Amino acid sequence: MLVLTKETENKVKKYIFAFLKSKQSIRHSFDDNIIYARKSFIAASFIRYYLFKQINKEISKQQFEQYLKTVDCFLKNDVEICWQYGIIKVTKSNL
Repeated sequence: MLVLTKETENKVKKYIFAFLKSKQSIRHSFDDNIIYARKSFIAASFIRYYLFKQINKEISKQQFEQYLKTVDCFLKNDVEICWQYGIIKVTKSNL
């Protein structure tokens, strides 16, 4: 199991935030002090999972970049991503 320092954890958070912020297709809504951003939450968990795998040398940088392309497709509604029993499932979107 990979244990990250607080500094590395902060870098991971900043990376995810910057990636999601750069995408114009993300939709969110507000209800009082609650932000609803389903796709951002799912995309962030997906990026975090594979970023940790890259940091731990379980996947290459090129593989990680391919996963980011999948996230981009998800944010554009080309594919759906979900966690199913601890496994990431990617399917073609019906939208």
